[in-house]
Amino acid sequence: MSGLSPEQLGGFFAGLKGRTRIVVWIGAATGMREGEIFGLRWGDVDLEGRVIHVCRQYTHGEFVEFPKTDAGARDIGLDTKLAAELGAWKLAQEAAHRKAESLVVATSAGGPISASNFLQREFYPALEAAELPRVVFHSLRHTASTILASSSIPPGAVHRILGHASFATTMKLYGGLTSQALESAAGTLAGAFEKIKDKNRTNDSV
Repeated sequence: MSGLSPEQLGGFFAGLKGRTRIVVWIGAATGMREGEIFGLRWGDVDLEGRVIHVCRQYTHGEFVEFPKTDAGARDIGLDTKLAAELGAWKLAQEAAHRKAESLVVATSAGGPISASNFLQREFYPALEAAELPRVVFHSLRHTASTILASSSIPPGAVHRILGHASFATTMKLYGGLTSQALESAAGTLAGAFEKIKDKNRTNDSV
């Protein structure tokens, strides 16, 4: 599956606002699946420690919890800018929607978002507005995995961060991820993402 190129992602992100911007930023900077993003609660996000605890997803109209032994259950580091953006996003929500059990991204009533509705009403129209090909949301995950795989992050850590079940045996060889490893991976993704956005601003100024 092909993903957006760094140049395409930079141009795409520059035109996004609000909830769409948050969802795309999380997807591109963490490699999380859309169902995992839509199942994310504020209680799963440690803004001070800059870690997202992925423990469930919203799919086919229901929340599905990941068993602790499942590769999908994992911790993903946040870079400082995404953590700050999430903090600002949280403060912008109504008080009733900032509780630990509240969804990070939700409908105006605080309910879960259907992935298909998000794609049809927000993601695809944004791609069209940016004059980009109609790629699937999973392409953001592909972009994140490419950035990580091309870095010095150990393969085992990459697979653990992305939650690839087929690499469970490999993960056992590498053991648990330390906070330093999570921070390093978050920095790698943020660094690549920042270069994308900086390059886009440079192009706009010409």
